Order: sequence, then structure tokens, then C-alpha cells
Amino acid sequence: IIFSRVSTLKSSQEFALQIRAFATFPLIAPSPALSSHPPPSFSMELARYKGVVLVTVAYFVLYYMFIILQARVKLLLAAEYRTKGVPFNRYTTTDPRMRAADRTVLNMLE
Repeated sequence: IIFSRVSTLKSSQEFALQIRAFATFPLIAPSPALSSHPPPSFSMELARYKGVVLVTVAYFVLYYMFIILQARVKLLLAAEYRTKGVPFNRYTTTDPRMRAADRTVLNMLE
């Protein structure tokens, strides 16, 4: 609409007045019903997102628990292999306990 009217305007002053009128036109009028209510308090806003916050916190707690499990399995296997006299390499081992701990962390990360 603006571009089709640009060609019909007589001067740049008239064009500036049209743009200014368009820019100051209120697209959405304020509702008296909305302005009569007090603004929501912080606790009301926080209660609104309670579920999202709890799920996010639970996700991070579980993720760090899996990382601790992974480290614990690694330390236990290293001690077990040391008592057997076999060298332990965490990255090349085929021990199913280490693989399970690694997969748990990586699946959670995905």
C-alpha cells in the first residue's frame, strides 16, 4: 500500500507526512481491562514456569549423576585391573561395565 502511494505523492514533504502518520498510528489500542489489573508479582511469574524449571533441574542432576557413575566405574576398573597386574586403558578397554557407563553419559548428552 505504501509503495503504490509513493508514486502518487506530489512532493517529498507530503511523503514524509504520510510516513509519519503511518508510523504513529496505534496498531493495537490498549485495553482498559488489561490495564486495570495490577502487574503480576515475581512469585506469580515463577509459579508459571515451575514445571519447566523442575524438569531442567532434574535433567542436569541426572546428567551429573551419570558423569559421577562414569568416573566411579573407571576408578573401580582401574583398581581391579591393577590388582590383576593388567594395564588398564580407559579408552581402549572392552570391559562391558566401562562401555555401559560411557554409553549412559553419551546417550544422556544426546
